[in-house]
Amino acid sequence: MSAKEDEHSTSRHSSRTSEPSGRRIDVIDPLRGIAALSVAWFHFTHGSPTYLPEGWLKSSGTYGWMGVEVFFVISGFVLPFSMYAGGYRLRQHWLTFFKKRLTRLEPPYLVSILVALLLIFLSARAPGFHGQQPRLRISDVLQHIAYLNAFTGGDWLNPVYWTLAVEFQFYFAVSLLFPLLVSKDRRISCASLATVALLSLASSNTSLVILYLDIFAFGIATFLFYVGLWPRQRYLVTLGGLVALAWAVHGALIAIVCLSVALIIAYARWKPHGLFVRLGAISYSLYLLHVPIGGRVINLGIRIPYSLSWRLVFLLLAVVVSIAASLLFNRWVERPAQRWSSSIKYEREPGHPIAEAPVPLLPGSAQTEPSL
Repeated sequence: MSAKEDEHSTSRHSSRTSEPSGRRIDVIDPLRGIAALSVAWFHFTHGSPTYLPEGWLKSSGTYGWMGVEVFFVISGFVLPFSMYAGGYRLRQHWLTFFKKRLTRLEPPYLVSILVALLLIFLSARAPGFHGQQPRLRISDVLQHIAYLNAFTGGDWLNPVYWTLAVEFQFYFAVSLLFPLLVSKDRRISCASLATVALLSLASSNTSLVILYLDIFAFGIATFLFYVGLWPRQRYLVTLGGLVALAWAVHGALIAIVCLSVALIIAYARWKPHGLFVRLGAISYSLYLLHVPIGGRVINLGIRIPYSLSWRLVFLLLAVVVSIAASLLFNRWVERPAQRWSSSIKYEREPGHPIAEAPVPLLPGSAQTEPSL
């Protein structure tokens, strides 16, 4: 496994997003669901170097880590789309914006940390356990609050958490830059997006959002085109420039994936099967739980005398168990957080109508926000 793949051996998310006309952007759900499942499959097939031999089964998950980039492009689109729909204003709404984000995302994240800790200690006490006893310090756990591990270099309890840290940094950046990105002066809008994207050349630190700003920029550009702030020609030219930049920074494969996701969001208009919609609805939960829960199914499979058929059975079982746990987690943890977040409203400015139609919606609720 290459260093790049190792860095991406991680991966978040669910939502139905309305178009300005009030219709959902139906393609968002299947994209998120497929991305989450791809990352999970990557971890299940490549998480243990001894679980699978080189061959077709292991190769099937080789590129699953690119689901991370898919999530970044989607977030680059959905977050400013939601802000634009809600009439976001920096001075009036910045604090409310973060209250909503924290209320929406932190409860599932914090509960998943408790789940990871519980399983770590239970696993160490299981019969036949041969690994090292956990030696976690309180400081190791506390660094997960506010994603401080991204800056301290501490180990994550769950390898997917690094991407949550990157996305949280993106939230902070876009909350400040949003007025420039949606400026009526297209020169300001274009220059702002170009500056954001080019910053990806300034860092090679995989823990910081700077390295991935060109990837988020695919989503931002798609948002600007989708809501009519940019004409088609400007959008397509910008995509060409972003492809060249992402190719230089991350490689051809990631550049092509990001371009594909952006074009799918911009142009695809199909009604997804209910299975994909549901998978997208639980994708954040699946993202958080597949390593601590599905990974333990894989560890159990390692103890069984080697048989490729049995290993495949445990791979599929890991997927099924992870999805089942995610359904419960989504119902009892994630959905309440969605409702709490949706109850926090932006204050309306006197005389300033806030758009009502294009608000991102989550499955099961007409009053909620996207899970980014």
